[in-house]
Amino acid sequence: MLFKPEYKYEIINETEYFEKMDELNKTLKSYVQSGFFTSFDKTRMYYEFFKVENPIANIVVIHGYTEFTKKYYELSWYFMLMGYNVFLYDVRCHGNSHRYSKNTQITHADSFEDYARDLDCFINQVVEPNCENAPVYIYSHSMGGAIAGLYLSNFKNKIKKAVLSSPMVYPKTPPFPRFVLKKLMKGEARKNGWNARFKFTSDFNPNAKLEQSNDISENRFKYNLDLRIKNANYQNSYGTNRWNYEAITVIEKLLCKNRMKNIGAKVLIISAEKDNSVKVKPQKKLAKLLKCEYKVFRGAKHCLYTVNDALLKEYVDTLVEFFCTKEPNT
Repeated sequence: MLFKPEYKYEIINETEYFEKMDELNKTLKSYVQSGFFTSFDKTRMYYEFFKVENPIANIVVIHGYTEFTKKYYELSWYFMLMGYNVFLYDVRCHGNSHRYSKNTQITHADSFEDYARDLDCFINQVVEPNCENAPVYIYSHSMGGAIAGLYLSNFKNKIKKAVLSSPMVYPKTPPFPRFVLKKLMKGEARKNGWNARFKFTSDFNPNAKLEQSNDISENRFKYNLDLRIKNANYQNSYGTNRWNYEAITVIEKLLCKNRMKNIGAKVLIISAEKDNSVKVKPQKKLAKLLKCEYKVFRGAKHCLYTVNDALLKEYVDTLVEFFCTKEPNT
């Protein structure tokens, strides 16, 4: 069934958040299409999508580390109201997608390039057959931003616009400098294997507090934490030696001038002023390298879609304005 856009939206009020999100979930059940696609290495990956009448474009959502599709239902709803088809998938070793271990808290990837290959398979198998000949855009967050950057540099002409929100160009690694951490991870890999859990990591904490999180909105934080508590597939918490090594070395690819010059999409990079997970300066450097739009949200923490109502309204307005702006030759 196709959703009828209203071409306007109102941010879900935080004071009524749980009630409104329950209503939203019931509404979305009428429109969701879901299933599995097969990636380049035969890995089964879970996806969902929502289609609207006469779509302006198609937005592919790429979530961040330890996240999952349903965490983006609120943002997807705003996109749908404004006339966009929305496509989501659980990134490799997250959510309902294939896992290399029965331990759902652990995250592994042999290479971040595999994430880009997964995305291409998703677009080829699911998005393009359902895109109604409308352009394909990307919205990405954190690790998803790193995936988007790698993908855009490999597949130049498939995406027209892309938002990299708090992209994981360079994760913060206290208390270790990056060069120390690289040596430490190589030593751990020699000792225990690349697929072993990196020892400086923590288990999923069902008693986590807002102050320790990447969020500002208390009720959005509680709602998403409750989703994780109720579903073990949403409890990713730590990475393997290989995943962590890939995470701290992806900057070498994302800030490679020869590679980034291949990006043909129009890009918007958004930074959170008080980001507690990734460094802001490398994001700004990437924006300069791409000669793209760049915006900093003052007072925001890492997750810009789980902020207070007023800041979220400004954030969604920024996304919609970017996606709606027509190119000079269109």
